[in-house]
Amino acid sequence: ECTTLSANTVSSSKRMDAPNCCQAFAEEICSHRTVAIDKEACKSWIYPTNYAPREYQVNMCKRALLENTLVCLPTGLGKTLIAAVCMYNYYRWFPQGQILFMAPTRPLVAQQVKACHDAVGFPENETAEMSGSSNSECRRKLWSSKRVFYATPQTVINDLNSGVLN
Repeated sequence: ECTTLSANTVSSSKRMDAPNCCQAFAEEICSHRTVAIDKEACKSWIYPTNYAPREYQVNMCKRALLENTLVCLPTGLGKTLIAAVCMYNYYRWFPQGQILFMAPTRPLVAQQVKACHDAVGFPENETAEMSGSSNSECRRKLWSSKRVFYATPQTVINDLNSGVLN
């Protein structure tokens, strides 16, 4: 069975200037695949205000949007929120790009889906939860038609190895 996710909408958000964002991505080159950046969207980044903003989370988001970043925080201090904010802004900045959020187990994948949707809410028609319990042809269609994916690393590896995901 294929799963398409319901989306919640961000109840409110704060738009922040990101003057170096377009420049930072303009110089990055990927030899395998590139997607165009939306030069207007990348002039700002959005932080949801449906949760009380914590300064350290806002600062980590800002940094993670422009640099490779490893976020190490104790449970409950906002790693998923930081990831969701980054995902949402990349979703805006790269309208033809795809985003993949991986978690080590299916229950954690489901937990992250809910947490990310509660934080930022992606359009339902562009989001999928991928698992090995779905047939490979269904996953192939989802990989080619959706933009935001939640999956276990094993599902991604299996789909890469079998050619379901290119």
